[in-house]
Amino acid sequence: MSEPARENPSDSPLRSENAAPSPDMFADEILPDRATQTAARNKLYTGGSPSGILSECDISGNSVNNEKLLLAQRTDKPKSASKPETTDWQSQLTDSTGSPASKGNISSMEAAVETKATGTVKLDDGTSMTFKDGLAQKTQSSTGVEIKFQRDNPEKPEEVTDLEHKDLKIPSLEMHVSRLSGVQTREYNGTIEEITDPKRNFRWQRQPNGDWTVNALNSHHAFSPPIHVMRGKAERTSLGGYSFIDENSQKYRFKADGSADVVKHGTVPGKEPGTSVTYKDDIEQEMRFKGGFVATFRHDNTKAANEITSLEFKGPKGESTKLTRVPGQQNQFTDGKNTYAVNYETKDGQLAIHKPEQRVIQYQCIDDTDIYVDTNTGITTTERGHGIEEVADPNRNYHFLRQSNGDWKIEALDQRKPFLPPSEKIAGNYHKLADGGYKFMASDGLVNRFKADGSHDLRGDINGMKEIRDKINKTTMLTKEQKDRILNNYLPNFDCRDIAGKSAKESEKEKIETIAQLSTLLDNPLPGAYSDVERAKILEQTAFQLANETNLRQHLQTCNVTDIGATFLHESPSHFARFMAELGNTGQFRTKDGSTIVPSKEDIQEALKDQPFPPDEKDPRATGVSRAFAIAAANIHWQRRDMDVNGNSVALGSLKYQQSGGEGVFLHQNGKRFYVNDTVGKKIEQPNLDDYELIDVAEQISGETWNNKVVVSKNLRDQVVSLNKHSFAANKQSQVAAISSAEDLHNALLKNKIQIVQVHTGNPPFYDESGYGTESGAGGPKGGWHVVVKTHYEPVFDANNKLDINKSLVYFDNTWNPNRFDHLTKTSAIPLAMFLKSMSAPS
Repeated sequence: MSEPARENPSDSPLRSENAAPSPDMFADEILPDRATQTAARNKLYTGGSPSGILSECDISGNSVNNEKLLLAQRTDKPKSASKPETTDWQSQLTDSTGSPASKGNISSMEAAVETKATGTVKLDDGTSMTFKDGLAQKTQSSTGVEIKFQRDNPEKPEEVTDLEHKDLKIPSLEMHVSRLSGVQTREYNGTIEEITDPKRNFRWQRQPNGDWTVNALNSHHAFSPPIHVMRGKAERTSLGGYSFIDENSQKYRFKADGSADVVKHGTVPGKEPGTSVTYKDDIEQEMRFKGGFVATFRHDNTKAANEITSLEFKGPKGESTKLTRVPGQQNQFTDGKNTYAVNYETKDGQLAIHKPEQRVIQYQCIDDTDIYVDTNTGITTTERGHGIEEVADPNRNYHFLRQSNGDWKIEALDQRKPFLPPSEKIAGNYHKLADGGYKFMASDGLVNRFKADGSHDLRGDINGMKEIRDKINKTTMLTKEQKDRILNNYLPNFDCRDIAGKSAKESEKEKIETIAQLSTLLDNPLPGAYSDVERAKILEQTAFQLANETNLRQHLQTCNVTDIGATFLHESPSHFARFMAELGNTGQFRTKDGSTIVPSKEDIQEALKDQPFPPDEKDPRATGVSRAFAIAAANIHWQRRDMDVNGNSVALGSLKYQQSGGEGVFLHQNGKRFYVNDTVGKKIEQPNLDDYELIDVAEQISGETWNNKVVVSKNLRDQVVSLNKHSFAANKQSQVAAISSAEDLHNALLKNKIQIVQVHTGNPPFYDESGYGTESGAGGPKGGWHVVVKTHYEPVFDANNKLDINKSLVYFDNTWNPNRFDHLTKTSAIPLAMFLKSMSAPS
C-alpha cells in the first residue's frame, strides 16, 4: 500500500508543460474584486489566499426579502509590538444595504466555537443553533437559511475550517466553503456542478457529457490549466481539496497545499488470495489479510504525511479493536492495555506496529506474514495464518522451520557461523518464556526448553502440566472446545507468564502448586459441590484468569474483594486456584481461623450462567469466576460476624452478601432476609469492606500475613477507624500503610511489589476515564472511593538525588470493564504526584 508522492505545484503531471511559470500564482492578491461578486448573482464566490481569508458571500438571489447573508468575514487587526495579529469571526444576518437586520440575528460563531454543548438552542425569533459535538455546529435562521460549520484543526481549535450554506426553500442547492483553502463547491441534488479554487485561479464547470471545463476565476491573474481533461464525478476531499474520479476509478486530486497528483482509488489485490489494499479516499486505506483480518487507518495530517491518525483492526468474525492515539505522542496508539508505535511504509504497502517494551509486529499484505521480533533477545518468530512457522534464534544460530507433521527442522541461521543442532527431535507448539527463552510443548507432554542463558534441557513434565493434561484428556466433564482452549491456550500461557515479585525458582514452585490445586477440580467432588457443568466452567475460567492476570473484572460494586483476587493472580495464583477449586468441589470454603463459609449457591450459579465466556470484546463483562470469587470473598467477612455494624448481636453466619435479587448485605432470620443498614441508616448495597478488613479477608484465604499490602491516605484512615467501632478485624488496622505525603507514598510503594491502593474516582485520571462517573463502580457524577492494584513503581530522582514526583511513575490494574482502564504500560502509567492526589477526596 503506497501513498503518492507529494509534488510541488510547478512539477505536477496535471499541469501544462507549456504554461509559463507564474511566481505570484498563489500570492495573497488572488481575490475576486467586489464588483465581480456583486455582478454575479446566484454565484457564491469565496476569496482566498494561502492563509485562507474568506470574502463576503452574496446569495441574495436565493434568500428571502432580498437579504444577503454575510457567512463569514475575517478582519485582521494591525500587528503591534505588544499584541500579535488577531482574527475575529462574525456571523450575522444583514439587509440589502449591508446593515444588520432588525430580526433574525444569529448567535455569533465565536460563541458557538467556544460552546462544548450537545443539543439545540432556540432563540425568540425562530433562529436555532444545534451543537452536534465539540467540532460541528449548525445554525438555522428564521428566514430558512441553514449554515453548518466545522472546526477540526487541532493546533487552532478556535478556527473555523469548513462552511456549508443551504437555502431550505431550495433544498436542491448546497454550497460548501473550505476555510483552509478557500475552495468552494456548488452542488445540485448532491452532485457537484461547479468548483472555484482561488489558490489556483480555477473555476470548474461540469458539462452535460460529464467533462469539466476550467477557466480563470480572475482574468487579471495568471492561469495555467491542467494538461488532462477532467471527467467523471467530483468530490470534496479532507483538508480543503477536491478530486475527480473517472469511469476507470482513476483519481485526480487537487490538494489544499496547492499541489496536484494522480492517486490510486479502489481495491488493489495482493499476491496471496484474500489479501488486498483498498483506497477508500486519499487519506484512508484498508488492508485485508488472508483469513479475513482487516486493518483500517487514516493519515490526514498535512504537515506529517506518514503520521497515522486513527487505526482500527477487525477480525474475521467482525470483532473490532480500535486503537486510540496516545496524547502528545506521535504515531503511538493504545488499546487500553498495551501501547504501540506505528509506522506506515508507503513504498512497500505494509503497516509496522511496534510494541516498544516487548516486540515488533509487522503486517505485510503481500504474503500474510506477521513477524515478531523480541527487542531484548533478537529472537524472531514468523507467523502465517494462525500459527508460528519459523523461529530465528541468532544467539544459538538456529533457524527452526515447522514441518507439516508438526516437527521442526533446524538449520543454521548464518552459514558462516558454528552450528550445533540439538540431539532431540523438536516437536509441538512454540511458546515464549518469561525469561526471554522459548520452548516447544509436544502433545505427549514432552517439553524442549531453550533458556535465555543459552542452555537447553528436555523436561518430561514442567510444572505438573503432564498430569493435568492427562486428566483433561480423559475427563468427560469438559467439552472438546473447553479442552482445546485450556490445553492449547490457557495452560501454556500461564506456564509462560511472570509471577510478580518471585525469582525463577520461586515462580516454578508457585506454578507447580497452582496447577496441582487446579487439577483437583477434576477429582471426585464432595456433597454440596456444584454440578459437572458448573465445575467445568469454574475449571476453564480459572485457567483463563491464571493466564490473564490483569483480566479479573468487578461486577457491580465489588472492587475491594475483586482486588484481593487480582493481587493473588499477580503474585500468588495458587491461592486463587485453591479457593476456586475448593468452592467448586464442596460448595464452601474453610478459612484460616477454621470458619466454614457457604456463599449463596443461587448467587454462584447465576454468576456462572449469566456471564459470557470466552470473553467477547464487544461484551467485556466480568467472567463468572470473577463474580464467584468476589461473592465468596465478601462472605468471608460477613459470615464470620456475630455483630452488625451498629453493634447489634446476630447469629453467626446469618449475615450474608448476595447479588441475586438485589445486591447487598442481608440478615437471614426465620426463612426471610432483610437489608442491613449502615451507621447512618442507609442500606448496605455492596461488600462494604474497609481497608483493614480487606487485609483480614486476604489473610483468611491465603494463610499469609499482609503487612503494608493496602495503602490509603492517613486522613481517610482516621475517618474509617472512627466510623467502624464494631469491626472484629480492628486488630488489622496497624497493618495498613497510611500515608500523608509524596515521600510517605514513595516509601510505601517500595515495600511490596503488588499492593491495593485506595483512590477517589472524582479525581483524574479516573473521573475522565469513567465518563464522569458513569462507569460501573465509579461512584456516579461526584465519584466515590475505589481501589486499584498497583503492579509496578518506577521512582525517578533528579541530579540532586531528590525524588521527582512528576516523573516517577505508578502502574496499576483497574478492575473496571473493559481493560482500557488499566494503566500497565510506560505510556499509560501516571505520575506519582497525580496518584497521590487521587488518594484524597476531591476539593
